[in-house]
Amino acid sequence: MLEAIALVASFVGIMISSYVFTENLEKLFSDRGFSMRTIGSVIAPLFTSAPELVIIIISLLILSKDQSEEVINGVVLGEPFTVLSLGFFLFSIFIFKIRTPNKEKVQNVELFLYIAISSLIIFFGKWISYGNYISAIFLVSIYIITTLGSSRKNESYVNEADENYNYFKGIMLVILSGILLMISSYFLLHSIKAISTELKIPTFYASLILIPIGTILPELMNSIFWGRKGKLELAIGNMVGESLIFITIYPALALFLGFFYYSLGTFILLMVIFVNSVLFYLGARFSDKYNNIFLMGLLFYILYMVLVFITK
Repeated sequence: MLEAIALVASFVGIMISSYVFTENLEKLFSDRGFSMRTIGSVIAPLFTSAPELVIIIISLLILSKDQSEEVINGVVLGEPFTVLSLGFFLFSIFIFKIRTPNKEKVQNVELFLYIAISSLIIFFGKWISYGNYISAIFLVSIYIITTLGSSRKNESYVNEADENYNYFKGIMLVILSGILLMISSYFLLHSIKAISTELKIPTFYASLILIPIGTILPELMNSIFWGRKGKLELAIGNMVGESLIFITIYPALALFLGFFYYSLGTFILLMVIFVNSVLFYLGARFSDKYNNIFLMGLLFYILYMVLVFITK
């Protein structure tokens, strides 16, 4: 009972702290001349991925090597998968049922393609000599290329400079919300570990299902907030950018440090991410009804869960 309360409290803490965190980041960075594309697909995902990074670090410090490997693999692949499938499904339900999307507003769709390429690099890295290190280099290179491509200065800004905005207060809110984010992440890991042990659920599946569902809440909430204000470039870019950092930087670190392991579940997950991201790219790039493609994310989520438990 106490573990369930701690789990819910950590979810709520992550939601509140991440909202305050990214809301103030938007104001701070937009006034410094950063574009919607950069804030949505680079800056916001970097900071909202903090809970997962904290979870990975804590797991390395307090868990055994085998448990750490399960948590790390579950987080680094479970996060982009959950965002691309369940996250985009919920986003489409909350946003596109309210407003009709304008295809001209959709940016960053090429990031779906980079996600697909990254999943293939991880997939085939197992059969290449020094594949861990080579894959890590390619994954980091992809993220650097996309980040540089998102740093164009001639794009529209999120908002104009707000002369009444208190920058000292904004910086303090970012710091305090960041602390709350780390505390909530710590309790998230402990409560999931306790619940999975009590219910005899393998740590990998707990980290694959429960942790990503909890930690996509910041991205989902911010994207819904931006989407309702008509800022689809920010909204979609935030979720795609989050998926990209988790399919490039985090697997690269895990591969380089030797904490990434291949299993049948891993291969299935990589293929689902590949097909999912390619379909989303084609839909957002060539269809006026790409929101219907996003609704299919739920099918990918259910499909993988069925496959992974059947093959276990």
